[in-house]
Amino acid sequence: MPVDDTDVSLVDVTEPGPVLAGPEAQEDLRALAGQSIAVFAALDGPQHVVVSANPAFFATLGEDRARTGVPLAELVPELA
Repeated sequence: MPVDDTDVSLVDVTEPGPVLAGPEAQEDLRALAGQSIAVFAALDGPQHVVVSANPAFFATLGEDRARTGVPLAELVPELA
């Protein structure tokens, strides 16, 4: 299947800012991370806000800490 500019967004990763991918690539990444036993989390900004994470990440932290949209230091204060 050919790729066109509606499928993928390219961003200069040498400059600070978000890296964007098309919906199919994002779904592929979610599926891969969700099936992995490795711990994955996407963090944003200087406070390292948890944007998304796989089940292994939340299992490692504990189910009572399974939240997104909060700084990592709030979820795991012992790391701060």
